[in-house]
Amino acid sequence: MDTNVPPVLTSSAISENTAFKPTNTRWMVLFLISLMYLLTYMDRSNISVAAPAIAKEFNLSKTSMGLVFSAFLWAYAIGQIPGGFLGDRFGPRRVLLAIIPFWSLTVVVTGLTTGVVTLIVTRFVLGLSEAGAFPIATRAMQLWFAKSERGLVHGVTHSFSRFAVAITPFVAVSIMVAFGWRTIFYIFGSAGFLWSLALFAFYRNRPEEHKSVNQAELAHIRGRNADGTIKKSVDPKSRPAVPWKISGRIWLLFLWNVFFSHLVPHLSAGVSTHFVKVSRHCRISSAGGRNGRRHRGRNVDRRRV
Repeated sequence: MDTNVPPVLTSSAISENTAFKPTNTRWMVLFLISLMYLLTYMDRSNISVAAPAIAKEFNLSKTSMGLVFSAFLWAYAIGQIPGGFLGDRFGPRRVLLAIIPFWSLTVVVTGLTTGVVTLIVTRFVLGLSEAGAFPIATRAMQLWFAKSERGLVHGVTHSFSRFAVAITPFVAVSIMVAFGWRTIFYIFGSAGFLWSLALFAFYRNRPEEHKSVNQAELAHIRGRNADGTIKKSVDPKSRPAVPWKISGRIWLLFLWNVFFSHLVPHLSAGVSTHFVKVSRHCRISSAGGRNGRRHRGRNVDRRRV
């Protein structure tokens, strides 16, 4: 049982000296979640920079390196649904505090690998532990943001992930040139531990549990009933019925993710000289996409698409 989570506060117990202006705690939560998106992509794509040096040191063929890369993707696909289930079952805070230190440790251990077998194992474990991050983060954003803001917050988080793709080659190459390829994983993994400490100190499953949320912000997030009282939140551990009948729009989103998931590894995880030549252009393109995603999210909220 997680004894660190404070008891749920009633609406009257949140910031007794309530001001008319809502607090902005939810935006700090968004920033924290967005940093997780950034770290997730940095941790999964850093090996693309180190791959040539790894292959040379371990005398690995391109086929062997392909197995290393695919190990992550197979595990990532396998772990998506169980990861989301755990987030629903135990709440985002507890599960994120379990999987993120674990995958950060896996990133650090990647720097200690000795050959293709240990590389495949660490990449598989990394994919399995990272798989639940985005489904759980989506659950957290549902609990912390009004429906009118969810397009924007998703745009912000996805812009951070694309920004990670843009900056990882520069950061990882700089580390590798100065200290060697193993240090990339030591430094990137350590960042995950620091993020976990920040999550432990600041994040709570619901705004009702956070002492920095006043009634005005809570009312903005939850909405008000006809009598003026603040609507109750959804239990973060509630498990609604699974909508097995999936609409055509969801299938279109599924197909889009299939193609997108194929394109990103091709551009950011290549091991040939082609990747080195195009990485500069990828960073420029990704930076432009980062700004576009944020603005598209805001437009979705305004138009209520």
